[in-house]
Amino acid sequence: MKKRHKRILSNILVLLILVALVLLGAWRFVAYALLCIAILIPIMFWLATKNVFFTDRIQEGMAAAVMEGGSFHHFIMLYRDHSLDDDFNIIKDKGSKGHYPFAIWGRVWIGIPGVRKLYTYTMQWEEIDPATKLPVPRDEPTFFIFVASFSYALSVEGAEEKGKRPVDAVAVITVEPTNLFTALFKVESYQSQLRTFATKQMVSLIGANLFDDLISELDDGPQFSTELLTLNEKVPGSAAGVNLSTLIGFKIIQATLYSIGFTGDMAKEFQKANSAKKVAQELAEAAQIEGKGIGDKHREIEGANIEMEKKRLEMINENPQFLEIAKTEMLTEAITNTKLTTLVLGEGALVSITGDKQGGGKS
Repeated sequence: MKKRHKRILSNILVLLILVALVLLGAWRFVAYALLCIAILIPIMFWLATKNVFFTDRIQEGMAAAVMEGGSFHHFIMLYRDHSLDDDFNIIKDKGSKGHYPFAIWGRVWIGIPGVRKLYTYTMQWEEIDPATKLPVPRDEPTFFIFVASFSYALSVEGAEEKGKRPVDAVAVITVEPTNLFTALFKVESYQSQLRTFATKQMVSLIGANLFDDLISELDDGPQFSTELLTLNEKVPGSAAGVNLSTLIGFKIIQATLYSIGFTGDMAKEFQKANSAKKVAQELAEAAQIEGKGIGDKHREIEGANIEMEKKRLEMINENPQFLEIAKTEMLTEAITNTKLTTLVLGEGALVSITGDKQGGGKS
């Protein structure tokens, strides 16, 4: 029978019992019972915030382990359309709300205090600070584990690229657990193990590529993601078929190279080179703009001269008397620009262009 049907039947049963008590004349008992419930419900809600009897701190996409004494007892998991099999693998289960004993108004039952409690452990991870865009380490005690996919940062410092130049790199990886018991109880720290395997793969990828090739992998480079996803198939240095899931109960969903840059003295040299390149680009752009301005000026003058000549020809066509004047101007311009010293006129007369006529008189 489905859990939903069980809850409906239990509610109907409680209602029938209350009606029977009223009919039997036990209305005082019913009144006292309702008063107790009205008092106990707020207390229960408050205790749930402290993980006593119930808990309201396990949200959708989270799970927690319940301990009895010092031993594992059962898991609480709120993950719609998923459940746990007998080996605590997370499996698809359409219609399921997760895996837990029972819940009242969103508060999940843990157990009697002193007998059962939630398992706590230290979670260590890195996240990108929105203000500085840099990875920030976190180290906090917690009682839950994300079962829906979640992302966090990985950083490596001083890794050498193919050209033997040191770089610092930050990646963002998205992961999700595959087996809760393996993740929480079979390894000392699934976060540190995951970080170790993933950063080794990052260092290997950096060492096999030049800096310019790594720059092209930023944000959505396929090679970087593919390289880290191979950990889902096999972890380097381990036996055949041993992967992240079998070792730590996790798998990588996606990996992105978030940032990369030279470190130490190499970073200063790269910054100087970039600054010089930027100055050169700005000078080239300024020269191009200046040259364009000079060219535009020449074209403007040339266009004005052409327009003036067109108007001059129109005046000559409209007024024939201007034709002789134009001829005289053209002859004068030709004589002025010529390199000859003597002009031959009719009847063999020689005229000095410099001003003296042979035989006397000024030209």
